[in-house]
Amino acid sequence: MKRVSLLVVFALFAALAPASAGELDEQVRRFYRTYEIDTPGRSAMQLVRPHASKRLAALIARENRCTDRHRGEPCNLHFDVIINGQDWELKNLVVEPATLDGDRASVVARFTNFETPEEIVYRYTRESGRWRIDDIEARAPRDHRWTLSRILAGSIR
Repeated sequence: MKRVSLLVVFALFAALAPASAGELDEQVRRFYRTYEIDTPGRSAMQLVRPHASKRLAALIARENRCTDRHRGEPCNLHFDVIINGQDWELKNLVVEPATLDGDRASVVARFTNFETPEEIVYRYTRESGRWRIDDIEARAPRDHRWTLSRILAGSIR
């Protein structure tokens, strides 16, 4: 009986264990695969939301409620954060290995979209033993830098 109980405990810890750095990289690659194959069918926020931290999920929910009140017109977010635009022709995708720093991690995706070099950083935080996307940031091109949480926290009409 003790042996079975110990196996159950180990199985539970394995299920709750945080994602490895390789799994974070793969999660970001999966986001981009949906664009490489065809039209994603879901918005960037629908792709990100299941993996969002509590903080980011609350901001996404706030934006969704505002959009609903305005009959589908976005309130603060007017572009796709995964591709940093509204249309795409993605090439040369490189997803760097995750960098870990305690309960924080980041994954950088570099690609060109219509010949414009892009660099999107996915910032993760560990919540309840699981890695969650806490923010997304565009670092390139230089004239179009942004941070998702700041956009979503903007004034709501």
